[in-house]
Amino acid sequence: MVMVIFGIGTVQAETIRGYVLHSGTQKRVADVEVAFLIGSEDGSMSPMAQTQSDAEGRFDFSGPFLERGTRFALSAEVGGVSYPSSALIVGEQEEIIVEIYDVDQDASQITVSNHNLFLGLRDQTLEVAHLVQVDNGGNRTYAGPVFDGQTRGIEFVVPAKLSALTAHTGELVRFSATRVFDNQPVPPGPSQIAFTFQIRPDAFDGTYVHEVVYPTTHLDVFVQPVSVELDGTYEDLGVIDLHGQQYRHYRAHDLEAGKRLAIDLPVSRPLRWALKWVLLALVPAILIGVVAVARRPVLLDGGAPQPARADTDPATGSGAETERLQILKELAHVQDARARADDAQRIELDRQHASLMQRAREIYRKLPPS
Repeated sequence: MVMVIFGIGTVQAETIRGYVLHSGTQKRVADVEVAFLIGSEDGSMSPMAQTQSDAEGRFDFSGPFLERGTRFALSAEVGGVSYPSSALIVGEQEEIIVEIYDVDQDASQITVSNHNLFLGLRDQTLEVAHLVQVDNGGNRTYAGPVFDGQTRGIEFVVPAKLSALTAHTGELVRFSATRVFDNQPVPPGPSQIAFTFQIRPDAFDGTYVHEVVYPTTHLDVFVQPVSVELDGTYEDLGVIDLHGQQYRHYRAHDLEAGKRLAIDLPVSRPLRWALKWVLLALVPAILIGVVAVARRPVLLDGGAPQPARADTDPATGSGAETERLQILKELAHVQDARARADDAQRIELDRQHASLMQRAREIYRKLPPS
């Protein structure tokens, strides 16, 4: 956890108070941007207000949107790194302490506690979903070397010939034919990453290879059809039922970085199933709080966040709406082009997608303090 919460009593429902604390020096930190995110019915967290910590590191939020029992989260940002809270409830905390950390490029403390891999065939196309819980066991935020203007966070090995690569938390940047990285720095404690892609029939020979990048405690593989049998590397945990669909659940334990695992699938049996059902069913259970740790709303159905523009007239919001629609149009165009592009074109389109998402974040950061 990157939030320390002291729930000694309750405060008035219309006020949230706290301060920013540097974990290393144990001193309060001034001039830190703190955002207030409010929970919506679909489980996402949407930015509602922001402020800066004062000379003593303190901040507060008040307003009609703060009703007792409302679900919310806070997120502090320092040097481009977000330090979010888990989901909180208005009226249940006396004071909230947001801890921030120093940043370095040492990945030695990065491990994966649980990597959930979903594999299934749909009209001979392999659809793949990764739901990953990463743990930073150090006392500093990990942010790897910058690549093409993007912070290199957690890396993944992917097939060279894939399509429809879609990040559901943060953004993914492709920096080689078989490597992508999430561009979010990794603060101490757990973080969650989710992404999906497809492998077309002409690029899939019947074997999916998973390569371990960080030491992994558990690799959980969910496959359909349930008749798929994996070798002795995996523990067979039986068949599970999700939304009327059955999947066979396998698990491998204590995997070292660099290990490659081959998973054979029956490409001769076309199956019609939607991976979105798997995401909708399991993400809330496996990645509890994933929407609370995002700087902006995280929508698992591929929807785009809606940042606001700093120079917008708050009375009308017309400028923000125009900017939002323009970015959404550009993102839709890039996403459509990526689905049809070849490998060389897709790398450039991935960069364009990351740039558009960066623009969206910058627009939100420039919002005036509440």
